[in-house]
Amino acid sequence: MPGLMVKKNKVSEIVNVLINKNSIFLNSMKSQQPIPFTRLGESQGITPPTYRLGESQGITSPTYRLGESQGITSPTYRLGESQSNTSPTYRLGESQGITSPTYRLGESQGITSPTYRLGESQGITSPTCRLGESQGNTSPTYRLGESHGITSPTNRLGESQSNTSPTYRLGESNGITSPTYRLGESNGITSPTYRLGESNGITSPTYRLGESQGITSPTYRLRESQGITSPTYRLGESHGITSPTYRLGDSQGNTSPTYRLGESQGITSPTYRLGESHGITSPTNRLGESQSNTSPTYRLGESKGFTSSTYRLGESQGITSPAYRLGESKGITCTSPTYRLGDGQGITSPTYRLGESQGITSPTCRLGESQGNTSPTYRLGESHGITSPTYRLGESHGITSPTNRLGKSQSITSLTYRLGESQGITSPTYRLGESKGFTSSTYRLGESQGITPPTYRLGESQGIASPTYRLGESKGFTSSTYRLGESQGITPPTYRLGESQGNTSPTYRLGESKGITSPTNRLGESHGITSPTNRLGESQSNTSPTYRLGESQGITSPTYRLGESYGITSLA
Repeated sequence: MPGLMVKKNKVSEIVNVLINKNSIFLNSMKSQQPIPFTRLGESQGITPPTYRLGESQGITSPTYRLGESQGITSPTYRLGESQSNTSPTYRLGESQGITSPTYRLGESQGITSPTYRLGESQGITSPTCRLGESQGNTSPTYRLGESHGITSPTNRLGESQSNTSPTYRLGESNGITSPTYRLGESNGITSPTYRLGESNGITSPTYRLGESQGITSPTYRLRESQGITSPTYRLGESHGITSPTYRLGDSQGNTSPTYRLGESQGITSPTYRLGESHGITSPTNRLGESQSNTSPTYRLGESKGFTSSTYRLGESQGITSPAYRLGESKGITCTSPTYRLGDGQGITSPTYRLGESQGITSPTCRLGESQGNTSPTYRLGESHGITSPTYRLGESHGITSPTNRLGKSQSITSLTYRLGESQGITSPTYRLGESKGFTSSTYRLGESQGITPPTYRLGESQGIASPTYRLGESKGFTSSTYRLGESQGITPPTYRLGESQGNTSPTYRLGESKGITSPTNRLGESHGITSPTNRLGESQSNTSPTYRLGESQGITSPTYRLGESYGITSLA
């Protein structure tokens, strides 16, 4: 029996030792459970999240994620990484939210450690090598001006395919993708021996500058303003004239013309002076004529092709006694007009409209008359061609006795119409846009929706001392009893902030982001939720949630955190 007792005691000791070891093992296993990370971007008060925003199923401790600020809900690894790539060391420009490329922006299939990419800031997703390089070019030594996102040229911008080490191209910053020769030779020039637009060190060009129109063999210059040392003709040939032999507008064979001022408009073959681009065959005087022309009898600025007008078009150059319109830019050909178009150039006694730029030929009242007009009976600023209005549109220029007002002057003490009736409302009975501090109006401010019998204000944010309705009621609510958008510090509102969707009887706040100190429900309810009973995304019974980050996106009924799209219902 003593032997049995000894054996029992030994067995008990062994059992106890095993139990102790198991306990140690179990405790160590417990202690080795992964410590959950909190989600990316969660605010300090979120106490129970266990992993990142947008992590895939069950990833409890990711060590990466770039750019997870866009709310990506289910990537398994870094933005755009391959499935097995758990610790990527690359990705260029992943700030654009690319969610599923396999490798660097624009890298071809399977490049794991590219050493190049120029200008990958444009989000090119699938070029094989440097921008514009040939497919297998892993270490190119050229490319000038690849700042424009050229994706597939073979060699330097515009070079021929076999040209692997070009020694030219000036100014290849314009993104020419595949010309065979020099800058700008995009029109089929096959063998030029000099540059087009070589403004950076041309040593001895013998042809035009600016031949961007494909001129293949000009013998003189187009707009030779870039350092041509001895051109003898052409001024302002900026319009692609291909074969003139003399100045713009010169007669054929005129090798040394003595006229034309400002021939920068590209007139190709007029026989006479500047602006005669409409077939005037025999003018005797002209805008831009030589100094000896002391007594022209025709218009200044006759750019409209009038062949025999006897009065002025745009006589803004100091003609002292024109008898006709100024600014007759609409082609009015009448030889004896009796009223003015745009008589703003010092005409001392016009009897008709100023600014009749719409071609009104016989108005009977003024359009924008000058201040010296002491008794007009029509509108100021009738720049829309109204020929016979009987009340004012925008009478903002001091008319003292209009019959009906839009934009009344200060002296009107008893107007019965709207301010700002720029829509042509002829007989409104209340105010539109009374934003100037009227103290006793009985209608809304900003009633731009045509509400005819409102009894309270819309948008009374301009200092109205005792409105009884909402601030910002810009949606035409006619019978709301609480505030919309009370973001101006109204201290005892009992309804939502930002109820711009027409909720007439909400009992909690929408978008209480303006400093309301004690809302009892939703944050960021900016999407018109009319009757939620708890925070955005909370379970129905959660009346005082302490979490949810980023619930500003309008998630209406998730039961777990942003990105917990896989059914995680009880975060540890």
